[in-house]
Amino acid sequence: MLYYFVMDTVFLQHINSCMKYYKYLELDWQPSAAKLKDYFYKHEQTFLSDLAQSSWKPTNTLDIIRHVPELLDMLAPLMVRIHFIAFFVTEHQYGRIHIDDDDYSKVRLNIPIINCEDTETIFFTVTEPSEKIMQSNGIALHNLNPNACKQVDQYYLTQPVLFRNTEPHQVVSNNILQPRISCSIGFYQDLSYLLEE
Repeated sequence: MLYYFVMDTVFLQHINSCMKYYKYLELDWQPSAAKLKDYFYKHEQTFLSDLAQSSWKPTNTLDIIRHVPELLDMLAPLMVRIHFIAFFVTEHQYGRIHIDDDDYSKVRLNIPIINCEDTETIFFTVTEPSEKIMQSNGIALHNLNPNACKQVDQYYLTQPVLFRNTEPHQVVSNNILQPRISCSIGFYQDLSYLLEE
């Protein structure tokens, strides 16, 4: 959610304190994760060649679905259409606090792939507007001042999780094994309603 700062900041923080930021899903995900891991290693040079540019690694979604058809089986209970699949690869303990610049998927699915144990995604409320920046790989995000952020929730990436990617968040890795790799899936459908159940 991008905030309109003409509203009272306390009011905004109250609204967000009632918000559910994520939900773990009970899906048959291990077969998909194993094949996504194989796919990543097969294309490792492509995904790791520009690690300094961005942690976000877009993929050829159709190619992944061809090689990992188990994804469609895993997602069948949700009755969704995949819009995109990306890998999120980081070698840093602390990612930046940011809001994803995404007009399509307000709620995404994250799946742990490699070294996700002891890693968390932290959510924040903010008291300052974000700054839209363009990363060197051409992908935009909304950067936030850490001093204007207050932690309100978090999840550990131990299984598939739906999360609000358009809320301020940060990936933190306490795992000494690097890189930390997850798979992020965006959908054509808005899955926000699943977070309200």
